[in-house]
Amino acid sequence: MRIIVTGGSGFIGNKLVEQLKLFGHKIIVIDLVKPKSDVEYIIFDISNPKILDQNFGKIDYIFHIAAQSGGYFSLKNSYEDCLWNSVGTLNIVKLAQKLKVKKIVYTSTMAVYGNAKDASELSPPNPISFYGASKLSAEFYVKLLKEHNSIPYTIFRLFATYGGTQNLLNDHQGILSIYLNQALKGNVITITGAKNRTRELIHVNDVIKALSLSFKEITDNEIYNVTFKENLTPEIIIDKISQRLGKNLKIKEVKGYLGDQTYITGNNEKLKTLGWSADYDLEKGLNEFINYLEV
Repeated sequence: MRIIVTGGSGFIGNKLVEQLKLFGHKIIVIDLVKPKSDVEYIIFDISNPKILDQNFGKIDYIFHIAAQSGGYFSLKNSYEDCLWNSVGTLNIVKLAQKLKVKKIVYTSTMAVYGNAKDASELSPPNPISFYGASKLSAEFYVKLLKEHNSIPYTIFRLFATYGGTQNLLNDHQGILSIYLNQALKGNVITITGAKNRTRELIHVNDVIKALSLSFKEITDNEIYNVTFKENLTPEIIIDKISQRLGKNLKIKEVKGYLGDQTYITGNNEKLKTLGWSADYDLEKGLNEFINYLEV
């Protein structure tokens, strides 16, 4: 099949592109930068409606991964967050309509739930950040494809994703990568907010396993949480990093920012009914991340 992957140069997108290539699919990446993978690509900002003027030929699937993916950035640059997540998704939806694709797959986020414990796909969304709000609005645009054009969708709500190849230089995105970057440079880890905030993480390889299930018809017009059922706090994560690096790390707490979730845990039972299971707990995932950095 011929598949468009938006954001195919990014952390998750690049991993997905490599997996789809292994399946024998023809990939076209839309991104702001050239992809690492040897695939066809177009450098374009999806918030620009002229994306509809591009000639892609026959396209079967669209995996829409491109996004502004940080709560902190959405607070500081809420207009751009809306452009990339809401308007950008609207443009991709209109592109899907034009191309009459067989399906669109969208990566959403746990941020649509706000503060929630054991959130299921049926839990009422209640975003507390601009990021969560823009991603939730994008979900509704995607779902309208089914109503307006009979084009099915699958939406995956990703929990905090991490793993090798993640950008360590972004100090406002990726709780584990932020702490790991500081740990590699020193012995004091600065965290925003309380050290007992509750999170669940998911390794990028387990995310790709979930996205790969989108070709199953049973996933049509469904939403799935993608998380590893392991309640974590900054204190627990930093302790694991301390053990792995053999360092005595200290925690320094600073004031958090508006929209940062205090607690968010999710239910992944629906995804598991598809035969999916997560391979990486925190210890295994952290080992993979550090081993990648040491190569």
